[in-house]
Amino acid sequence: MSVAALPLAFGIAADILVVFYKISEDIQIAIWAGLAFFAVLVLAWYIYPLLHREHGNTPLGNDK
Repeated sequence: MSVAALPLAFGIAADILVVFYKISEDIQIAIWAGLAFFAVLVLAWYIYPLLHREHGNTPLGNDK
């Protein structure tokens, strides 16, 4: 599991926060959008592969 994905997820979520703030001009909406997107990325990049591996499957793209 790559540790580099975590700062990347943080950076992308920060970009989403800025975009939502520019669109809505509401910091609360922007923060919630950024946090939600961060959660989705962490889920997709860390949690899903762990759950997938626990069921005896190989992670996607690693069919050795």
